[in-house]
Amino acid sequence: MLLQAFNLWFNPEAERRIMAGAATFQLKRAQVIFAEGKAPAVRFNDEVRGSLIAKLTKPIEIGDEVLQSDVTQVDGFELDLADADAGHFTIYEWDHGQSWRIFFDFRRNRRGAAALVAAAEQFVAAAEFSLSQGHAGPFIDNLFSATELLAKARLITSAAESNLKSHSAIHTKINMWGKRGNVDARFVELFNELSNLRRAARYQAAVPTLKADDPVGRARAEIAALKMRLKRFSDTP
Repeated sequence: MLLQAFNLWFNPEAERRIMAGAATFQLKRAQVIFAEGKAPAVRFNDEVRGSLIAKLTKPIEIGDEVLQSDVTQVDGFELDLADADAGHFTIYEWDHGQSWRIFFDFRRNRRGAAALVAAAEQFVAAAEFSLSQGHAGPFIDNLFSATELLAKARLITSAAESNLKSHSAIHTKINMWGKRGNVDARFVELFNELSNLRRAARYQAAVPTLKADDPVGRARAEIAALKMRLKRFSDTP
């Protein structure tokens, strides 16, 4: 994997810079940023941005210098908020050049997904209120809106699923992901049933009964799962 990263991104960028007149340098850190609609951007050494999630040998205060010798365990790496919508592949030289630490996360659109989840929470609240008033149609319609927003939020964090502009596209993709085990099957089951009932719920007086048990609970479980998926160490999108 490291060799492929050098062949694909790091070596060509280093050669390009040197050919353009940049001085040679000793590589300590390198990073590739994958932003939507842009070519991969390569960063070296001090250009690399992000935060290591690590355990240290001593307590520190904000602004204190942290040396590699102070680190006892590295658990992960998070991009800064400015890059929250991008995927990345990041490497750090370790053990005085004896090895490399490799971190990657190719999920994208985290801030956009976080906004969709926040909107979905409001639609769930509206659905709960409608249910408490005995308004079956608005309950189903609002809960469908919530689950569709949640489905889109999950899909757009994948590098391959950013162009979702119709109900049918979201429906097709979330079911595909459900079959692959990437989404809770109970959530997909609820989404499908709400999709089938939504038109009747909005336009017909006699609203069919929702068969899925604990529909609000299923939607809230997906909200919780997505919040964990979008959670950041250094910032919150």
